Amino acid sequence: MVEKFVLTRTRRKRLTPFVRKLLVAFGWFNVGLAVVGAVLPVMPTTEFLLIALWAFSMSSKRFHRWLYDHPTFGQIIHAWQDHRLVPWSGKFTVVLAMSASLYYVTQFIATDWRLPCFLGLLFSVVAARLFRFHSSPVNDI
Repeated sequence: MVEKFVLTRTRRKRLTPFVRKLLVAFGWFNVGLAVVGAVLPVMPTTEFLLIALWAFSMSSKRFHRWLYDHPTFGQIIHAWQDHRLVPWSGKFTVVLAMSASLYYVTQFIATDWRLPCFLGLLFSVVAARLFRFHSSPVNDI
């Protein structure tokens, strides 16, 4: 499974050293956000790890391999890439954060009904899409 994310020489040659350094910095920024997301329940972790993995795959083979094989974060990445799994705790956190955001906007920011209705519709679509992903591997019968 790792092979599809391994850097190719042709892809790396097209990037200038400056762009590669920017992508490495962007990757580490997203790893930092993922660490914060692992501690705070209102931030996602998986999304930031996948963005970091992409940035590292374009810029640094060493950092890409490190993140992909990381004992903690690597499990999240493998679960997503191998099975498209989103754990229940992640789903619960996302729905809780969206609900809290909608409540806050409705109570303290919105002056009429349009913004809360738009956010409610947007959050409903995101939640419906999120719950289409499995939380545990499906057994083949």
